[in-house]
Amino acid sequence: MDMRATLEWLLADDGLCCTLARRKEVLAEKAELAEGAEKQPFWEIGEQVEADPDGMRVRAREWGYVTLRGGRIEVTSPLWVAPDASAVYFVNLPQGDSPTYPSVEDMAELLLQNGVIHGFRERDWSDSLHALEAGQKMPSLIPVALTTPPQDGVEASFQWAVDMEDNRVGKILEDGSIDFRERSRAPSVTEGDLIGSFTPAARGESGRDVLGREIVPPRSQAFEVTCGQHTREEGRGDKTFFYASMSGEVIPEDRMVSVGPRMRRRLRLNVSQVVNVDGDVGYNTGNIDFNGDVVIRGSVQSLFSVRAEGSIHISGYIEDGAIVSSGRDIMVGGGILGSSTKVDVEGSLWAKFAQEADIRVGGDARIGSYLFNASLRAGGKVIVLGRGDGKARSLVGGLVWAGLGIESSSIGSPYNSATRLVSGVDFRQVERMERLRSMHRVCEERMYEHMEELGMQTLDLDLVRQRLQQRISHRSRSQIASKVKRLVRLNNRRQSLMQELEDVANAQRMLARSSRIAVRGTMFSGVDVRIGENSVSFNEERSFQEIRLVEEEGEWRIVGRPLQVRGGREVDPPTAPA
Repeated sequence: MDMRATLEWLLADDGLCCTLARRKEVLAEKAELAEGAEKQPFWEIGEQVEADPDGMRVRAREWGYVTLRGGRIEVTSPLWVAPDASAVYFVNLPQGDSPTYPSVEDMAELLLQNGVIHGFRERDWSDSLHALEAGQKMPSLIPVALTTPPQDGVEASFQWAVDMEDNRVGKILEDGSIDFRERSRAPSVTEGDLIGSFTPAARGESGRDVLGREIVPPRSQAFEVTCGQHTREEGRGDKTFFYASMSGEVIPEDRMVSVGPRMRRRLRLNVSQVVNVDGDVGYNTGNIDFNGDVVIRGSVQSLFSVRAEGSIHISGYIEDGAIVSSGRDIMVGGGILGSSTKVDVEGSLWAKFAQEADIRVGGDARIGSYLFNASLRAGGKVIVLGRGDGKARSLVGGLVWAGLGIESSSIGSPYNSATRLVSGVDFRQVERMERLRSMHRVCEERMYEHMEELGMQTLDLDLVRQRLQQRISHRSRSQIASKVKRLVRLNNRRQSLMQELEDVANAQRMLARSSRIAVRGTMFSGVDVRIGENSVSFNEERSFQEIRLVEEEGEWRIVGRPLQVRGGREVDPPTAPA
């Protein structure tokens, strides 16, 4: 019985008998009847009440408030255990002129009888008891036992030894472009310089609820720091120190990665050299292929390519037909143009706009103004800010594919431009699954070939053993054994591929359930949405929408619901009153 129901029972007009009975205390007894007196019925025995063997008396089995309802006498415990076992309260009801309260020893016994083995505050109950006996006004619920909360651990952290208060991307202007004049240089180091130190997470201490059950402290965010290019690490004590193994600029890669069903923060430290191009990449420079960072103060002209193992900073544009690929991040002060343009970036992408280009991004893609008829695949988020003169819609047409979700100021257009959105699907993992399925098919084909050579319809090793025991030549026996070994290896490989496929599929399902699509303005009709394995078409105009997977009656489906926006910013939905 919960607390509210208990109080309603005890405070009912015909139920309150303001008496707190002690354990084994007599509640009622039968009187000797005078000769000729009319026999009266005795009370019916209810909860926590017992009769003496002779049936002349009824007693309280345990401490509790005595109630009498419809001829039924009951005892209700004066303790209330919170549903989450976080606390135990003494229910302090009015008892009239001669109140009774459990002593410290009685309370300890009473708690044990109710399964409470942890958290009894003896001194607190002693103080409350003195106040009650002195007639002081006390609350109706007095805490007597409390949970010992878990102690939070220490989050893993990285302490920089170099000044990282820089703005390597640049200032994003109102029109969506990037002002590289506001961009500061990455910190410079010389060989042997300390870059920083990593302190791993320390696990917290478990707590206990009043029933003695362990309360595990919250898990800290998974965080790891690794060496990238031209860095080395050195462990001393609990810390790991990272040093530069060459002179150059410190280029960190800080991103969230999916490791099974969990997300992990991964900081990769790199020291890189830089190539500076004062103008355009074109006939004067030729193609660029460099193992460090590249800074281009002009544009990448049509039919030219720029490849870098580090980051690429472009002040101008990536023109139609250009090819740009980076092992880390790409920043484009202008935009990305052309249906034959290809951009491939392992890290994150920043650009003013992207139009009709083929773009692959390992991390997040942030577009300042608009994304038009482009094919954009991102392992992280796709964010279209929609800044500019207001004439262009922010996300129109094409295919936008994001692992962690899509955010845009508007989606689609009133002219019914077909817009396809895919969220909660990591395109890299999809490609990996395709490779695994291809390898699985090849494995099975080779297995069938070996089984046909052995005259087997299925993989039956017992049949093989029988054939080997037959009178056949040593050469034939050796050939059969060799084929069986290859068959077993192929089967083990096939099973391993099947398990890997299942693991990737499970990770993709978890990713889909945590991703979403948010539009902070208008989503026009003609937008096709896929989240995970679910698809839906939106054929009517909507505003301020959040689209995500919701489980209903055991099935997952895509649902669009209003997005809480105030002052142009998303806010948390209001909490319903209790």
